[in-house]
Amino acid sequence: MTPTAVRQLSQLELDILTACLHHRLLTAEQLRALLAPDVHLRTLHRSTRRLSDGGLLGHVPDRDARRPPRPRRVWYVTAAGRAAVQHLVLERRHLMTAEKAANALQRHTLLANEVGIAFARHAERLGHYCGPYDWDHEVGHRYGVAPRARVVVPDLVVRCWLRTAADDTLLTRFVEIDRGRYSPLVLRNKIRQYAELLTYTGPAAPGTANPRPVWTRAYPAFPKILIVFADQSRTAIERRIDVFSELCRTDPAIRRHLPVLWLGCASIDQVLTEGPYGPIWRTPLADERVDLLDVALAGAGAETRAGIEIGAGLRSRG
Repeated sequence: MTPTAVRQLSQLELDILTACLHHRLLTAEQLRALLAPDVHLRTLHRSTRRLSDGGLLGHVPDRDARRPPRPRRVWYVTAAGRAAVQHLVLERRHLMTAEKAANALQRHTLLANEVGIAFARHAERLGHYCGPYDWDHEVGHRYGVAPRARVVVPDLVVRCWLRTAADDTLLTRFVEIDRGRYSPLVLRNKIRQYAELLTYTGPAAPGTANPRPVWTRAYPAFPKILIVFADQSRTAIERRIDVFSELCRTDPAIRRHLPVLWLGCASIDQVLTEGPYGPIWRTPLADERVDLLDVALAGAGAETRAGIEIGAGLRSRG
């Protein structure tokens, strides 16, 4: 597609390219839910087809969709598409290719975007705001000093503005997607890394008396952790949550930090149908399911107030 043709793209087509660049992989159904829920799916298909014909979008088959009569397509931005819209987003270091789009992590990425879309859709339903670029994939959080420096990488970092009559509060959460592919010990070990990030204090900044935890450079309050369980039966998920919770309650490196880490656990079905803000979350410290909004608004004094934005994915278009 020529530079002139790129300049003639519709707003929907620009939004499709931007969303695919920001979120790596998206289906047509996800693009519609994210960008244009009132637009007919056929209209969106025409836009993706035009972008594909122009070499700006690529597609691979959905690995988990039924083959007949036609496999569902998963869309990603090509190098040419990236060049066309990269000025609209903060730097995306992840480069998607057809090989990466079709590999075994495809399902994981699509599930992560389903969770992000659920945050956006249910926020709108409740009068809050979570925009189409308010979650980021695999943001590395470094702590420690070389040669023992470490990094913990959440599957998602999600942001949502909670709106009340008095003010707005920025809710930020780390999200992990658990598909039951590994032992609960693997997930427990990753929570240990979060506990290390929570407590690690680097050298004091010049002109300051006391060093502060390194995470305070990015967040006003440590984001609570949500674990979304998918690709397992309801019984298997409940059993897995029981085992994981017990592992965390009995781990000395985690136990004393549970009030801050929180570790809310829910199934993907609950997140999509009931919404991530409702009373769906089981935690190691609670006997009953907990409402995310009640927890967030109760601690609103520690969250960011309106006027401060952290890590937003989309630059102002003026």
